[in-house]
Amino acid sequence: MSHALKTTAVVITSSIAVLMLTGCSEREGSASAGKSASPSASRSVTAPPAPVPGEDGLTLELPSDRSVIVPEMRGGGSTDVPAFTPVSGVYTIYFVCSGGGRVSIKAVPGGKENAARCDGTQTYGIIIHEGGAQRVEVRAQGKAEWRLAVLDGTPPWAEIG
Repeated sequence: MSHALKTTAVVITSSIAVLMLTGCSEREGSASAGKSASPSASRSVTAPPAPVPGEDGLTLELPSDRSVIVPEMRGGGSTDVPAFTPVSGVYTIYFVCSGGGRVSIKAVPGGKENAARCDGTQTYGIIIHEGGAQRVEVRAQGKAEWRLAVLDGTPPWAEIG
């Protein structure tokens, strides 16, 4: 596809550091917007399924070289993502929403509520944590329809350190 996919990245802290990133990327065939930390040789990588637009028209773009912690979910209201335990000290929330309304995402434990756009722009929440079980809370009002997935590590274009 030749049209650009608007993206916004927000780093949500669980207890260590906060980093704000915003950028644009193109769909297939674009050059990387930055270097990524390469996955360790001992880490297993599970490629997420190819994105499939739903009835809501939303497509969640996920990198194929990251381990899926929480498979893609979709909803139309508030929810608490079931507890999960990341392999590394960083995980990324991939989120896209449409329909307007107020939407926020919060990493638990220790994160703060972060507003998310609900205009079809994909948002990334990079979470640096101290280990243990993690959760994500989605709070949506109005006619918001959303999709969310959690992958281990940072997005391919993000470099933390």
